[in-house]
This record gives sequence, C-alpha cells and structure tokens, in this order.
Amino acid sequence: MQLFSKLRKIFKIFQLLALVLISLLFANCGANKLTSQEISAKLAAREAPHRSAECQNFISHLPRNVTAGAYWVPLDWDHPSGEEILIYFYQYSIPESISEGKKPVVFFNGGPGVSAQSSVQLLANSQNLGKNRVIFLDQRGTGCSSSFPDDLDPSILSHKIKQFGVRSIVRDAEALRELIFGKSWSVAGHSFGSSIVMDYIHYAPDHVDSAYIYGNSVSNDPVAWSLGRIQSQERITQAYYDRYPDDKNLILKLKSMILDDDCFEDAHKKFRLCGGSLFDAAGLYLGFTDQWETFHNNLNKLRVSAFLPRQLILPTLKSQIFDQIDSQFNLPAYLLGNMTSGQDTKEICTKAYKLFKDSRAKNQEYLDSLLIDCRFLSELSIKGHEVIKKINFPNPNFIEHLQHELSKGNISLKIFTGKLDSLTSKESLMPLKNSLRPFSRNVTFFELEGGHEGYYVNKEFWDQIFQNSALYPSSHTNDI
Repeated sequence: MQLFSKLRKIFKIFQLLALVLISLLFANCGANKLTSQEISAKLAAREAPHRSAECQNFISHLPRNVTAGAYWVPLDWDHPSGEEILIYFYQYSIPESISEGKKPVVFFNGGPGVSAQSSVQLLANSQNLGKNRVIFLDQRGTGCSSSFPDDLDPSILSHKIKQFGVRSIVRDAEALRELIFGKSWSVAGHSFGSSIVMDYIHYAPDHVDSAYIYGNSVSNDPVAWSLGRIQSQERITQAYYDRYPDDKNLILKLKSMILDDDCFEDAHKKFRLCGGSLFDAAGLYLGFTDQWETFHNNLNKLRVSAFLPRQLILPTLKSQIFDQIDSQFNLPAYLLGNMTSGQDTKEICTKAYKLFKDSRAKNQEYLDSLLIDCRFLSELSIKGHEVIKKINFPNPNFIEHLQHELSKGNISLKIFTGKLDSLTSKESLMPLKNSLRPFSRNVTFFELEGGHEGYYVNKEFWDQIFQNSALYPSSHTNDI
C-alpha cells in the first residue's frame, strides 16, 4: 500500500510538471494554455483563440515575477456542457515563495466590469506583495478573458448579466484553485471584489482559510447604508475644502449656472445626467484621495469660465467634469455596482437624503456645497436601467449566509476601510458591523489612512493577509 501511495504521488508530480510546462509555454508564446474540458478540471492542451492586440501587449509587458495563464470554464455553470469561455489569470510569485510552499492568495479587484490588469501593475511593482504568491483574475467579461456580448436583446440581457455576475466569478476561481493548487487558499478583495469574497465564503467555505475585504460596506439595509455614505461625504467634503479652500465658492458658483434642463450625455448616448447633480457626480473623486488633485486641477481650468455666459461654460463643464468622471469611473458599471438587493437606487437615495436633511439644521447653500454621489445616482439616466435594476445585487440573504459560515469558527474575516474613503466609510460600515457583532472572535475591523485606493497604498492591508497565509504542509506538492 505504501508503494502504491508513493507511485501515486510520483505520478501526480509528473502530471503537475506537465502543467508547469504548458503554463510556461503559454506565458512565453501563447501557443498553448491550461484548459478545463470538465468541471472536474481534467487538463488538456488546446489551441488558444486569437488574442486582441491590447491583451498581447499587456502580457508581453507583464511586471517581473508575474506570469500569465488561461483556462476554460462554462459560460453558464448551471449547464456545464454548453458554451465555454476563456478566463485569464496572472500569478505573482518569486522562487522563494514556490520553494517554501507558501499558500497562495487570490485577489479580486474592484468593478464591476473592470479587469485585474491595473491591480497587477500597481501591486506587482510595489513592495507590498513581498515574497508571497498572489493570483489575479481577469473576471469574466473583462481584460483578456472572454468579453461580455455586445448588442444583446433586452429580453435576455438580465440573464446574461447574471452569467457574468458574482457567483459565476466565484465558480471560475474555484475551478482555477482546483486546477493548479487543489488545496484551500486565502481570498481577498477590493470594493466590488469584496462582494465576491463574501459570496466565496458562502459558496466554498471549506476552501477558504481566511478572508479579507477592503472598501466594501454593503448591507441588507440599503437606506441605512446610503445614509452612512452621505454622512461620510459630508465629513470628507469638508476635509477636501480644508485642503483646497477656494474650491467651495467656485463649485457653488458653477452649480448655480446649471439649470435643471441642462443635460449631459456620454459619447455613445448610453446615459444622461441633468442639472446641478453633475457636481455630485464629481463627489466620486472624494473616495479616492489620490484623485483629489486631479479634481482640483479640473476645477481650476473652469475658474475663468465661471465669469463667462452660461451658454459658453456648459461645453467646458462637460469636458472637464462629466467626461472626466465617465472615463475615470465608468458610470453605468458604477450604477450597477450600487444596486442593492434589486431595489431602485433613486428610491433608496431619496429616502436616505431626506433622513440626512432632516437631521441637519443647515441652510440650502451649505447642502449644495456638499458633494454627495447619492444625489447624482438618483438623477443618472441609463439606457437599459429598467432591466439592470431587476437584478438582485448582491444576494439579499448574503448577511445571513455570512453569519452562518462565521458561526462555525473556521474562517477569520478582516474588514478594512480608509479614513477618507467616502465610498465605503466607517459610517456606512455600521450596519455590517452590527450584523457581525456576535462573531467578533472571527471578525476584525481596521481603519487605515487614505481613501478607496488604499488597497494598493497601505502595506498594512497586505501584511495582515500574509501574516495568516501559512505554509502548506511539506507533503503538499500542488505548486506551479
């Protein structure tokens, strides 16, 4: 029996060495790739489809110590024998992390609808990852992975979006974990990626050693969550004006020049924003302290324009504020990311903002000076919005699922937010914090310096992750 066991281990090692060779061939020339023809993740070499020039350029300029790979998964995990799509992943590792058998961490970037590629560049070129192993996925529909279908019939759009949603991404990651590691790993996420982490805990708790989320405070009480976010934006708007005191009067001046029927559309006319809520959209910049200077500089370009006739300033406003926000934040995806339990954003924000106004004995000018993204989300008009808002995002029972898994005591969860993160603030974390209070032995909250961008700036976030990223047992050989 011992001989048979040893032979099985030797065979497994050779199988994995073949996997390494396939992966290296793919990373170097793109001719072969990892592929999964069955959910059981049996491997076979298969010719790669044509990659876009943008994808080829990214892979050819990957940072040092980062390799690329790809594998096939079902488009619809509930019908695994149907159409397949390709998922790309990137592994950061150095020889020491492989030889020491360190457990990998899978990191899910924010979005939705955003590839992992900027996170790969930012983190792999920083000192934060150290001598550790981190896996990034181009979530389905993004980056080098198979793209989301264009020009869908509205009658099937809702179904297709669900196929590209959180649970499908979790199952894609599970296929990769089984494909190249076999054992459990740590899961971490930023913003929308944190929603993936929380669903991962529910879907595959036995394969999660520890979990880390940065910049996500969603709750099953959307009005309380939105109110907390508004309260933080009041605090952080003031912090912005402390840094740039002249901007407050300029914003009020420009805001007064925009009438309710002045509307701004994107180049593809997929969405429209009318009235002074344009500047509330600019409040998105508040969440990213590394973007404050950009917003300030854009305002400075409008300083002289504030004295021009209204008809002349509107095109400048569109180019300097609206177009900049659209390119920076991808407004349709941002709206989708803020849908809560299938409820209408406008209804939620209207209720939350009324609670906020009623709790403040402030004049209208003061309220107008604040940059509150909930007011702009109430006014943003998006083509297909009626279809999008029917999608339950996130799962309305996710808190109960999270509580259930944490009650078992097998998973530790660490939740991080930035002190100046107006998108996911300590105020908006309160509903989630209260929900998880009974499980305080397994849940820890951290408040770090900076804003929503802190996941790549704050080394403490990654130190906490790697502190609990133990080594695999010496007998484990599933390493690439």
